[in-house]
Amino acid sequence: MTIPEFFFADELTLGKILFKLSWGVLTGFVIVALNDRLARRRSGIDDEEIYKARQSRRVTVALDVSKALELCREAATSINGMKFRSVNQATQEVIARSSLKWDSFGNVITMSAVRLGEHLTEIQITTRPVLSTVIIGNGISWKEASEVEDYLREHDARIEPKHLEEGAEILNTATLRPINRGFENLNSTRK
Repeated sequence: MTIPEFFFADELTLGKILFKLSWGVLTGFVIVALNDRLARRRSGIDDEEIYKARQSRRVTVALDVSKALELCREAATSINGMKFRSVNQATQEVIARSSLKWDSFGNVITMSAVRLGEHLTEIQITTRPVLSTVIIGNGISWKEASEVEDYLREHDARIEPKHLEEGAEILNTATLRPINRGFENLNSTRK
């Protein structure tokens, strides 16, 4: 506010400079306070996570990878304010973009699918601002990531016994001491 005065004002006094600087600082504090209040109202929580411009979530769905990608595509087309951009079968990613709003230039939402089992897929949801210069968010990234996460959880397939068996198999191969051998050793010591 003060810099244009150097070029366009006839008289620039110390009082005018101090007034403009004070007015700018006060305006900045008001904008930050309103942004903070808006972010807390959007999220409903009081956590540092809501101010991050880049968000990340993981959701495990009881679908194979192709159906999980189709579910991600549905999420991108069904959620209000979000537009589907592309599906990359090679990297198994669905890319969407949120629309321009008065307080945001929008976000790019990427949903990456990773196969965990025959009928289990983990989807990683990441959001990033369209403008890479954005450092602090006002809760919009948090809200959009949560909307996608909720949509995927809501439209997930029902869990059946085959999913539980696959989950136990994944745990069995992921642990140092497989679960079944642990139960066998436990049963043999009881006898």
